[in-house]
Amino acid sequence: MFTELVDKLCGSDECIGSGSQVASQDTFGTLGAIVKRRTGNKQIGFLTNRHVAVDLDYPNQKMYHPLPPNLGPGVYLGAVERATSFITDDVWYGIYAGTNPETFVRADGAFIPFAHDFDISTVTTTVRGVGDIGDVKVIDLQSPLNSLIGRQVCKIGRSSGHTTGTVVAYALEYNDEKGISFFTDLLVVGENRQTFDLEGDSGSLIILTGQDNEKPCPIGIIWGGTANRGRLKLRCDHGPENWTSGVDLGRLLDRLELDLIITNESLKAAKARVGGCS
Repeated sequence: MFTELVDKLCGSDECIGSGSQVASQDTFGTLGAIVKRRTGNKQIGFLTNRHVAVDLDYPNQKMYHPLPPNLGPGVYLGAVERATSFITDDVWYGIYAGTNPETFVRADGAFIPFAHDFDISTVTTTVRGVGDIGDVKVIDLQSPLNSLIGRQVCKIGRSSGHTTGTVVAYALEYNDEKGISFFTDLLVVGENRQTFDLEGDSGSLIILTGQDNEKPCPIGIIWGGTANRGRLKLRCDHGPENWTSGVDLGRLLDRLELDLIITNESLKAAKARVGGCS
């Protein structure tokens, strides 16, 4: 599945943005989105998965593109500032998702502010293969099912490039081992039974296809699939399919106190603000 797009995401492109490969000392994944802090000096950085960015065997959680210095050529992007992995259902959704008092939602995210010496002019908010995107789609639990379920989505990841799929579930229990219930926000099935993600695509932005001339809107980031980290709870001996699990982007941004940057003009304005505050 290696394509020209994947080659660019893995380091041949002069720009860094959504879909680009990011790596720590031992783990690689995908840059999900360009973001900024909501408070303080509103520093610019990027969002990916916690399991991509954080390795507790190392004292410093540093991130590079495309590779860390011990593995090859790369640029130092910054170090992890905020991260989350699991959140209780009542805090995440505002309601209890199940009857088990030990219920947690997979909220796999990390914020990495760009280092002071990093050249932000190399960053782009344009999503390769998609173009400009709209604001985050806020998922309201009271909205009609067809506002999300059954909708087409796409993603750009460093391993499989551009893929499309369909949202088939939201707030789904995927594991109940040892008396603890685990939920995932989004469940996506690849189009025509093809895989929606491959190993290394973790962190990729899940983008809702635009309707009626609307821009495509991001709704989540991938955290796993049935081939790797996804452990979907299957019923009636139904075998695994090409399922991908994702984190609700709106809720994750709220938890990490971040805002999405969706235009290069907004990126320049945010950069000027940070420069003026430094």
